[in-house]
Amino acid sequence: MTEDPALLYALFLILPFSVFFAGAHDLLTYEIPNVVSILLIIAFLPYALLNQSLTGYDIAAHYAVGFGVLLFSFILFACRIFGGGDAKILSAIAVWLGPYDIVSYIVIVAIIGGALAVALIAMRASICAYLFYRTPVLKNIFFGAAKNINATPYAVAIAAGVFFFLPQSRIYELTFSVS
Repeated sequence: MTEDPALLYALFLILPFSVFFAGAHDLLTYEIPNVVSILLIIAFLPYALLNQSLTGYDIAAHYAVGFGVLLFSFILFACRIFGGGDAKILSAIAVWLGPYDIVSYIVIVAIIGGALAVALIAMRASICAYLFYRTPVLKNIFFGAAKNINATPYAVAIAAGVFFFLPQSRIYELTFSVS
């Protein structure tokens, strides 16, 4: 571990705080600011350099996984399955999780995202939909942005996946292990 674990912890905390912001922003606006993904991608490098458990190869592998997820996500975007912001934030998170944890994380996100989609479909079809539709904030959450009423704020599932999976991840273990 580095000489200054507080700095390492502070850099690590950028991940959960940024992901929470992205999920909340997506829930309310159905958009994810690009700055969140950029922050996550950039912040990983000083974190990785301070974490003496990660070698140069490990750092390169983490960024390669992020790029691979970006390519796959943009295929989903081109097929209109996934939003562009979702693709970018998922790729930025993949940089942090790296090759050891990305597959398990994506499975968790898919399960949570499926449950979210089913819940939104049920809410939009329910008798309470009329009440939700008449309240501006609830209307935006349950019925989507005005441009696409069938949209799903998938960053909510992406963020929930991070909070569910992060304590079991290798990056968490490397950050909080006692050396």
